[in-house]
Amino acid sequence: MSVVSSFDFCIREKRSLQGLLFYFIVLIFFFSCFSPAAVSENLNLLKNKETVLQEVEQQQLFFKKTWHDLLQLSNNNIQIKDKNFYLSSPFTSTKDEMYATIDKLYKPQGASVLCQYPARFLWLNKYLNFFSNDFTQCKELKEFLIKAPLEKLSVIFASENLTQPSSMMGHVFFKIEGLNEKQIPTEHAISFFTDIRDFNIPKLIIESLITGKNGYYTLSPYEQNRDYYLFEEQRNIWEYEITLSEEQKKLIHYYLFELKTIQFTYYFQKFNCATLIQNILYLLTDNQKQHTELWDSPLDVVRFIHQQKMVKQTKLIPSSKWKIKALLQNSNIPTKNLESLKKQVLSTNTDDKPLMYLKELNSDDKVKTIEMAIAYNDYLFQIREKDTSSWKKKLVELQGFKTNYSQEAYLDFSNYKNPANTIKDSQVSFSQKYFLGKRLFLVGFLPASHTLMDDHSEYQNETELKMGELTLSYNQEDQQVSLESILLYSVISFQPTD
Repeated sequence: MSVVSSFDFCIREKRSLQGLLFYFIVLIFFFSCFSPAAVSENLNLLKNKETVLQEVEQQQLFFKKTWHDLLQLSNNNIQIKDKNFYLSSPFTSTKDEMYATIDKLYKPQGASVLCQYPARFLWLNKYLNFFSNDFTQCKELKEFLIKAPLEKLSVIFASENLTQPSSMMGHVFFKIEGLNEKQIPTEHAISFFTDIRDFNIPKLIIESLITGKNGYYTLSPYEQNRDYYLFEEQRNIWEYEITLSEEQKKLIHYYLFELKTIQFTYYFQKFNCATLIQNILYLLTDNQKQHTELWDSPLDVVRFIHQQKMVKQTKLIPSSKWKIKALLQNSNIPTKNLESLKKQVLSTNTDDKPLMYLKELNSDDKVKTIEMAIAYNDYLFQIREKDTSSWKKKLVELQGFKTNYSQEAYLDFSNYKNPANTIKDSQVSFSQKYFLGKRLFLVGFLPASHTLMDDHSEYQNETELKMGELTLSYNQEDQQVSLESILLYSVISFQPTD
């Protein structure tokens, strides 16, 4: 089944009609079902406005880090262009914004404002205790909290795919999970992306880098996102569960709801999926936000959550193709055994006896051989070279073999080719060359990249990606600086011959 879930590096590609229908259903559900309009106006205020504002001044709440993070500020500059995001629009200062926010609560439509910005008021009430804190009047918020529960929060990284421009830097998004009102486990993906289905390339570049494009903030079933990456694109999924206190869970949950009505402007290099996800994660840290990266990438988010020691648990869900390669690189299985394995998987006959060649292997390689057979069987099914019936029959057979050896060894890929250990994307280079008898000094800047000369130990294949590379030359004799070269986009991928 094709679904709309290829949000790679926050970019949505053209999918099937079925996928598009699913996409619009998601948007209708998320944006109309949770409209802030349906609100009960029974707002229980505990203090008058003047008293509250005096307490704000006494505590200097407008200088606190969390308030800045809720407003999506970076180096004290706004990142959201939507005038509805800031109640003091146009935004002038965090103090004016806090005063305007509190003032709105005391207006006739105060309950509507409360329900539209629940995270801000939840945080303010922690210090000011100026209204009843149960949000019972917010019907759509309560419905969201029940239908899309957040007992666990995970950062999801879908690995890069250099064969497609829109997938070349991967994608990062949230998974929220918990029990719904029927006590059924649910998992949802919350993602931010844009649409690049535009054949006018100059227009696309200008919009993506300079003027900005429309950004889409969506809620969708996590399973469909996961399966698309794993099965259709054969890309790994890394799930990083985030450590959260109960207070943090509530704040993040409310904030994810709060962002749903905002019209985001997407920039390929400075406000993309990685930017928004990391901005939200800053609510969980004590460190001031310092936006020093010239280019935000999904891998920056992965490094960030590890640097901040946010990760509670890591889970790798490998694609079948990647798993086969990983097993081949980390085992000592003889070639003749691999040929026997291939025949076993391709065979339409079933055999409930363990593979004879397993007896020749140590316990670790026995498990790896069976896991490789299962992965190969899955891969053939995913690329539609096996039908459902033959795939299931072979899976049952191989799982039976696995049971005989599952206690002898444990298969763990959690530290193999870990994206958290990859090098940073931006590079500066210095070199020199001789041209027409003159020595030139070269300075190169690559804002988003990895090159063939870099450390590829955490990648499966040898690849090179360059975006926006600029090189200047300096002629010492003439004391002139010239533009040596400019490269918008280049990719090289060396694939194994398998």
